Amino acid sequence: MIVRPPQTEEEFERYRDLRWRILRAPWNQPRITAQDDLENDDFPIMVCEVDGIPIGVGRAHFISENEAQIRSISVEQEWEGKGIGSIVLKELEKIVIAKGATRIIIHSRNGAIEFYKKNGYKEVEPSYELFGEIEHTLMEKFI
Repeated sequence: MIVRPPQTEEEFERYRDLRWRILRAPWNQPRITAQDDLENDDFPIMVCEVDGIPIGVGRAHFISENEAQIRSISVEQEWEGKGIGSIVLKELEKIVIAKGATRIIIHSRNGAIEFYKKNGYKEVEPSYELFGEIEHTLMEKFI
């Protein structure tokens, strides 16, 4: 496995496409919803079986000097349950810890809560509802 940030515009497009197909397309959301204003300050990561073609992606950004948020972890369906999400999560944690994070938060879809618990995160409180049906829970991990 190759774990690194996307480097070319083509890789960024593949990275965004995977994010859109997993997190947005099933709810009939347009491709543009896979992008936001935070991307310029994000630390994106992709896991590739073949270099440049992501099978798992995610991103992190700082919300304060020592607090980071991990977002948009997405894994190709045929790779689910094979540790790719954990690789993405651990790599993002390493990046933000090296840059000074002492607390990491995630607004987890409720279906992913157990995944984050297995990786050391604790539930804090209900967070928000996306697309009128996807409940989220705020989770945190202190470093």
